[in-house]
Amino acid sequence: MWETLDKISNIVALVAGGAYIVWSIIRRLRGTPMSTKRLLILPVVCFAIGIYMAAGDVAKASTLDWELFGVFVLASYGEGLGRGATIRLYEQDGLPHQKYNWLTVTIWLSLIPLRVGMVLLAQHWHADIAGGTDLVGILLGLTFLGEASVVLPRARRMGLNLSLSPKKDAKKGKSSDRVRHAG
Repeated sequence: MWETLDKISNIVALVAGGAYIVWSIIRRLRGTPMSTKRLLILPVVCFAIGIYMAAGDVAKASTLDWELFGVFVLASYGEGLGRGATIRLYEQDGLPHQKYNWLTVTIWLSLIPLRVGMVLLAQHWHADIAGGTDLVGILLGLTFLGEASVVLPRARRMGLNLSLSPKKDAKKGKSSDRVRHAG
């Protein structure tokens, strides 16, 4: 019974994560305000979910599982670096923004055959843990971390003022705009 519940919770986590990623991609295609918090919270959440999902596998992992996981980590992080390099950064209404383009989405979509290839390779070599779904959260977290590790320095070099929360800055900007317009 517990095994069934564990599988169901994994499926629910994967579906919810997938839905969030699709929603994020759509939002970012339109352009969204950036903040340090927004760039770093998603990798942290993905890591937490991934660690929770993979916690039971650590003791069962073979040397080959760990070696493949290392390769998968590098591939996932590299994919995020590539995605981060394609994101358009700009300032709008005094706030830093980011906008995905079709190359960014194409790199996102490259995750699908990349992950399928990872799973097939792991299954071929009987590395069941490396080819399972429990590591997906960690690998997704690494793609977001790779993206952020390119976007944050780029934004700083461009002189974009990244704060912890764009909403707080927007409120400050609106109140200072009112003062400027009133005077």
